[in-house]
Amino acid sequence: MTGDRGAAVLESTLLGSTIAAVVLVVAVSAVRVQAAGDLAQETARVAADHAARWGDAADAEAIARRLVPDGEVTAHRRDGTIVVAVRITVPLLGGRGAVTVTGRAEATVAPHRSRR
Repeated sequence: MTGDRGAAVLESTLLGSTIAAVVLVVAVSAVRVQAAGDLAQETARVAADHAARWGDAADAEAIARRLVPDGEVTAHRRDGTIVVAVRITVPLLGGRGAVTVTGRAEATVAPHRSRR
């Protein structure tokens, strides 16, 4: 029995450290996914707004690709509206898969505020 002294404290410390590490990995992964979602949405919005005022769908796609080079970008014009979608794949920490987030924005091409 005397050889087990302090074993409970050691086990509790190891268990607590393991739980803290897992929680930290989950929290960091959640923050990365949230940040990528914000980036995708903001990129789509900026590209659509710019194209609606100054260019066309090809301009929107070029802007979005410059802002998010690793993302998938689609842009097209539909009924006087520029539609931009940006998809970003975020690898999760620990190498256990990935999450894809999408940002989508539409901007109406109005004659009084655009060159089109």
